[in-house]
Amino acid sequence: MGWASGSDVAYQMIKSLKKNVKDDKTREKVYSDLITVLEDHDCDTLCECMEEDPVFDKVLLSIHPDWDED
Repeated sequence: MGWASGSDVAYQMIKSLKKNVKDDKTREKVYSDLITVLEDHDCDTLCECMEEDPVFDKVLLSIHPDWDED
């Protein structure tokens, strides 16, 4: 299933997690699971969610190190 709204869903979840889960390690675990689930269902636009939460960026780049432009 391909879907264009996957990054919108992820973005809203990231905003909520960043606000409500203050522990970085916990967010790392949740983001790892979230990314896996979304990508397993053909969401391929998660790079659009970068720069909302550095913890999300860290996890996403650990999964896709080739996405690091810097």
